[in-house]
Amino acid sequence: MRRSILAALGAAMMFIAVSEAMAAKDGIEWGANMRLRQEYWRDVFDLNKDVPYDDNFFRTKTTVWGRYDIDENKNVYVRLANEWRRYLKSNTATWRSQPVDGDEGIIDNVYVEGRKLVGGKLDVKVGRQDFLGVFGEGFLIMDGTPGDGSRTFYFDAIKATWRFNEKNSVDVAFIKDTAVDGMLLFENGFGPKKINTSDEEAGVVYGHMKPADKVTVEPYFMAKREKTAPKHDLYTVGGRAVYVAGPWKARGELAMQSGKYDVTPEKKRSGTGGYAFLTRSFKEAMFSPEVEAGMVYLSGDDTTTTDVEGWDPLFSRWPWMSELYILTYASETKIPAYWTNLSMIMLPQVKLQLAKNTSFTGSYKLLRAPQKTAVRKAMFSNSGTNRGQLLGVTVRQTINKNVSAYIMVEHLVAGDFYENSVAPGPADFIRWNVDIKFK
Repeated sequence: MRRSILAALGAAMMFIAVSEAMAAKDGIEWGANMRLRQEYWRDVFDLNKDVPYDDNFFRTKTTVWGRYDIDENKNVYVRLANEWRRYLKSNTATWRSQPVDGDEGIIDNVYVEGRKLVGGKLDVKVGRQDFLGVFGEGFLIMDGTPGDGSRTFYFDAIKATWRFNEKNSVDVAFIKDTAVDGMLLFENGFGPKKINTSDEEAGVVYGHMKPADKVTVEPYFMAKREKTAPKHDLYTVGGRAVYVAGPWKARGELAMQSGKYDVTPEKKRSGTGGYAFLTRSFKEAMFSPEVEAGMVYLSGDDTTTTDVEGWDPLFSRWPWMSELYILTYASETKIPAYWTNLSMIMLPQVKLQLAKNTSFTGSYKLLRAPQKTAVRKAMFSNSGTNRGQLLGVTVRQTINKNVSAYIMVEHLVAGDFYENSVAPGPADFIRWNVDIKFK
């Protein structure tokens, strides 16, 4: 660990020294970001209104970054980060007794990138990098460090893109992530944070095709090894499609999983997951409304078999359906945002542009479980499949090109998936957020 920290610090210092030496030349760009948040969680973990502990805390994330453009197609990028927290109230004994978390010094990104190589057909990026919005909309690959929430998203990876022509290309990526960051600049005194449930390795082949002007198709294959005990290999094959026609947009994704655990006797793993959404925009109407409806299906584990049929979210343990419900999942799966055993119907989501720089989003979601839970905990009924109803509201404000803000509220009304006798729900998640860019 110490050797990794020293190596990472040496690399960062070398980059800074070289960049300062070349500061008079073109190609050097610097910047910084600050994210200010306050979050309030009420009964999100156990849905029990009789338990007195809720969470109320501030999060301040600071980021500094630098990029050196070797030429117009090659660059070196470094980004450092830290997220300080101050707890006003906490459901965790540690933060009740010691409410300040100074966090760690993180090498959030460090990579070398080359674009338009080999006659303009090849792009390559090597090192610690984000995959935000790179592979579809994040149904399977978005966050490589889900254990720290939205503090970081990085993957330690090699990614290459080969363009056959303007309409067809393929991405190939090799990922090697760890449960604990081995390149910290400094620690916070509590020991390194666990950023994942285990060490993980994966290979990804992801295609991009445009067979028609209004249609995009993205087939893929992913192989992943999760090294938690017991280790297991998982193979995912599927595809995503998007159709856009005027104010209408349809998008969907379907994937199948197979694999096995490294145990004797052999234990197999399988799963099915997908989603479908339809969006209609009314740009000429007052407030330019956009209405979206759809559904998500993620298979659950059939407890009457010895195999595991529950959906594995791979690298998508992030709040793509809800900020609140990823925390409730932690009580069920022991892993926040471990999306599985879920069917969700959204009826509907409405977006309004209230003013030039002000927008509103409101949603209503019905949550169910394809399988009854096997978790023997007081909060679960072990008989019902209605997870509940989830309501969400977000208001966003752009103040200027460098400052933006939003406030988000989510409210969960629990269903019979949870046990009434232990006072399940309702639960609330509230956050305000301000983003500031310095450049």
